[in-house]
Amino acid sequence: MQVPATELVTEKGSVPFADLDDLFRREVEPIISDGYVSAAHKETTRYLFIIGGKPYSAAVESPLGGKTTSIKEFFTFCKTVERVDLRAVKADKKILLCMLVRLGKRPAKEALSDAVNMEDLVRKIEEQAKDIIVVTESDEGLGFAIFIRGKAAFVHLPGAGETTIEKLLLYCYERGRQRPFKIKVYTNIKVVHAPDSEPFPDEGVATHYTKGTPDAWVELYDEGGEQIGKFPLVEELRIGRDPDNEIHLSDRMVSRHHAVIRYCEGRFVAEDLASTNGTFHNGSRITTLELGDGDELNIVGFRLRFRSPRRSAEESGTAEQAPDLASQTFYADGSEKKSLVPSAALYMNDGSVHPLGSITTIGKGEDSDIRVDGMLMAKRHAVIIRGKDRFTVLKKAVLAPVKVNGRKVTEHPLSDGDVIEVGPLKMTFKG
Repeated sequence: MQVPATELVTEKGSVPFADLDDLFRREVEPIISDGYVSAAHKETTRYLFIIGGKPYSAAVESPLGGKTTSIKEFFTFCKTVERVDLRAVKADKKILLCMLVRLGKRPAKEALSDAVNMEDLVRKIEEQAKDIIVVTESDEGLGFAIFIRGKAAFVHLPGAGETTIEKLLLYCYERGRQRPFKIKVYTNIKVVHAPDSEPFPDEGVATHYTKGTPDAWVELYDEGGEQIGKFPLVEELRIGRDPDNEIHLSDRMVSRHHAVIRYCEGRFVAEDLASTNGTFHNGSRITTLELGDGDELNIVGFRLRFRSPRRSAEESGTAEQAPDLASQTFYADGSEKKSLVPSAALYMNDGSVHPLGSITTIGKGEDSDIRVDGMLMAKRHAVIIRGKDRFTVLKKAVLAPVKVNGRKVTEHPLSDGDVIEVGPLKMTFKG
């Protein structure tokens, strides 16, 4: 999937792990304040997000899906596969927010573009007055729209860069019906830095994140209390009787695939895999459990102690805390951004006045905001959209024309006093 970039800094194929420290020192650290580095190997791509000139978070995307990870995992992956195709780019912080949400969160809604009425979706978002991100995934690349308290705050489309909400609606209407693409709606857009986020170290970032004690590990003890193993936890540890598990428990009472401990969205979670004899914590059988430093699991006489001193420090408040990325980007001054568009209305020939909201639909459909009849009229014939600093009228139908001041238009920004004609209906824009 083509990912947006503000400026390509460097792109190199088959970069050996041993070269990463030097490459970051020369071509990433002094150049990228906000951006990301992608490391691709076969069908898997890892992302390192840089915000404010330091590593902020990381994520992975593969045919199995995406998720956020620790920064350590990004460099451990590079070391494990030995060579990666590397790409470093500058990117707007708002794009980074969208990428992290897309990779790390589950969408509240997902559908193909030919089954989504984007105008109705935008209207509902405004009515809800919530922070929401809409992502489009087409063969042209990714598109993003950020709504803050229901108002469109940022729109980025493939091939167009940063643009307007009007262009998003046109893109979904025209491009989305010809070659349908995925539209995903995310209602949880809170993103925080990875537990191991810190400034670039002097010794070299790749060396730093792949040496020494892991950020989290599991200690394995037998029934007599003797430690019989220590297992670093980067992405996940599978536990069971089958030898392919990272923690192999050779006991017939243990299921072949008994349990797993995963790092997911900044949390370490233990999950029982429907085992026969169960996974226990403090005497209670669990299905899933978020783990804290020192928590112990019991599996058929084996005791597994989870350790994560760094996470424990963060939770106790001794580690630096940062606001989520959306708050940093849009609420830096603690106040709500106000619309630059003044109140506006359509003055009809019969003397009535129709105030304009974020989207006003015109047509013969019963659900249209302004009804207009006629043989050539479509159910959704035209739409007037409130953008960041203006209103725009868009023609949606094929037959009867839409005119502004006597001229046929398909898309036209409105000015105070413009006369709009949709079929037999004539109205004057004031705003």
